[in-house]
Amino acid sequence: MMTKSIIGKWHGLRQGSVGHRTVADILTGSSFLANMSVTHTYEHIFNKMVSALEWHPDYNLVLIGSRGGDISLVDLKNRTVKLCHRGGGRGQQITDIKCDLLDTNWYYTSSTSGKIIKQRLDGRDEIILKDTYISDEFYSSSRFSCIDVCPQRKLLVAGDSRGTIHLMPSCESESLVNSKTNCFSIGVHNSNILHTEFNKFNSDLFITASIDCTAKLWDTRMFSSHCSKPLLNIRHSHPLNSATFSLVNGSTLLITNYFDEISVYRGPNWQLERCIKHCHEQTQRFCLLKAKWHPLCELFLIGTFSSNPSVSGHYYDRPQAVDVIDPQNGQIKSSLSDGNPGVISISQFNTSGDIIAAIKGQNLIIFESIDSD
Repeated sequence: MMTKSIIGKWHGLRQGSVGHRTVADILTGSSFLANMSVTHTYEHIFNKMVSALEWHPDYNLVLIGSRGGDISLVDLKNRTVKLCHRGGGRGQQITDIKCDLLDTNWYYTSSTSGKIIKQRLDGRDEIILKDTYISDEFYSSSRFSCIDVCPQRKLLVAGDSRGTIHLMPSCESESLVNSKTNCFSIGVHNSNILHTEFNKFNSDLFITASIDCTAKLWDTRMFSSHCSKPLLNIRHSHPLNSATFSLVNGSTLLITNYFDEISVYRGPNWQLERCIKHCHEQTQRFCLLKAKWHPLCELFLIGTFSSNPSVSGHYYDRPQAVDVIDPQNGQIKSSLSDGNPGVISISQFNTSGDIIAAIKGQNLIIFESIDSD
């Protein structure tokens, strides 16, 4: 049943093969990884570190945002970089980017400036969905850390630095956005929410992960400004970077903590299946290291880092890898690196699963599966 669902999903993405790879290669999870290597590096795209990355539904396009608030569109086919939005500099960090799947000319961003914005790729138009800036006091009451969008419900969820969840329409019109009755906020965590995500197979469910060491599962039908009781409250011993549902079946949940553990839970009861030990220590020098799923098979990838020199060396003078891991047994299927010093802080497969976009400082690195012929 799982294989049929994967192939069905695959058929809607591209016909026949993934670049040089067949569906069988992707399902086995070994052949395409064995031949992955760096095909191009886009250097110093911004004058500040890259802080967010999202693949566009067109598998050749990547959106990236910086700590200065800049947003650019990278075209892998033509190897061009186009500035979509000029940021304001300090205090404007782009914390998350999501594409509008109903109209791929638009995308959404969250930032530490306290704004949730829907913008056009050509930079000609934008709609501010949420703005917490208090003009009289010259500061933002909330810094947004993460967002996700559910196209089926036309709903956007955002998490902020105070542990508050904001639910709002993903915006059909300005008048709908400006209507306060269509947007509400409620505190659900004791500290910064670093990740929120809808379940792609059940649009009623979304999850939040926080620095307060908890991940909470919510049902939108039971969620209101007067009630905030989660379906499930998962407590850990360390702060959490992310909680993400499998893109293959929606019933496997990965929770990444701040330090050295990735927990695997299985639905529908969301019981802990295993804990995978993996070095991905958090430091303010680079962005959160989060596990990200492959879109067509149950593999995930995450960058590596340890502050212990005996484990990984000093990150600034020694190459660090991004690991592709099998959640069934915790086995590392492949470790990818460009061979240059530094930590790969953000990494993500494209929609067809044969290309990885990875961030190292101000650089975007592209890994592709290439035939060895």
